Amino acid sequence: MRYLSFFVLFALLFASACNESESTSETPAEAQPVAETAPAPRAPRDQTIEEPGLASPESVIGQDGFYYVSNVGKKLEPSKKDGDGFISKLDTAGKVVDLKFMKGLDAPKGSAIVDGTFYVADIDKVAMYDLATGERKGEVDLSAEKTIFLNDLVAGPAGTLFVSSTDKSKIYQINLADGTYAALATSAPVMGPNGLWYDADANHLYVVTFLDGANGKAGRLDLNTTPATYELLDGYLGSLDGLVKIGDYLVTSDWATQSLVILDIANGGTKVGEHPMSLRIQGPADFYYDAATQEFWVPGMQMNKIFIKTSALK
Repeated sequence: MRYLSFFVLFALLFASACNESESTSETPAEAQPVAETAPAPRAPRDQTIEEPGLASPESVIGQDGFYYVSNVGKKLEPSKKDGDGFISKLDTAGKVVDLKFMKGLDAPKGSAIVDGTFYVADIDKVAMYDLATGERKGEVDLSAEKTIFLNDLVAGPAGTLFVSSTDKSKIYQINLADGTYAALATSAPVMGPNGLWYDADANHLYVVTFLDGANGKAGRLDLNTTPATYELLDGYLGSLDGLVKIGDYLVTSDWATQSLVILDIANGGTKVGEHPMSLRIQGPADFYYDAATQEFWVPGMQMNKIFIKTSALK
């Protein structure tokens, strides 16, 4: 009865913050223990960020109370080297702290943060920025691969990054120590790789694909084998983009249904629900799940908006 347990769990959505109960203790006030200062819990929310400066937002990632949004540019031209891409910095309230915190990009997409460095895929390179200052630190140039659609990024085993190349149907592993890279050897081709998620405990790399005709699938690469064993999860087809693993489930964004779709890993990737956003999202791209606040930050790439929704999915 995995489905039953799932929906019981999913019913916790939008749970309100617990009310403090009144104390019935007769202990004098001066004898009460002093409570430790702790951050106030964030109230559940359903919020739309509609900042005029957002320009085809493709990816969101967060760390230490700030969220970073990759903007492809005013025109939705994800493979054009036009120099109008940038990274915006937002606070926890969804307010823009610095619209163009990181500049000098063409069409930035997926991003990752490792040891104070912000990495972002940008057409045929992975650019590096100082997360604290927004200053550019360098890049890993993959133009020799003739790719024009580096897409998602995820931190892999210590000191490495994985980046998907959707147009070349390859996943590259970058060595952060020296900037070298190599295509990941797989037991079968991974066609149209898009969103990535690394499970460090199992040493598995999950991947969703974006293929013509909404024929993308979810799959898993076992990195404990050489080449990495590629296993398709055949339960669902779509135009799949972002990816997060939460417990026994994968959550992926699907351009075909304009929603976040929840897949049961143990049941072959079968769809068991949709995350209840307020509306259909046009261009739901590389979203971010904040485990601490149980919030999804979902870019509406074709709407120039970002949607924030609290969820108790575990």
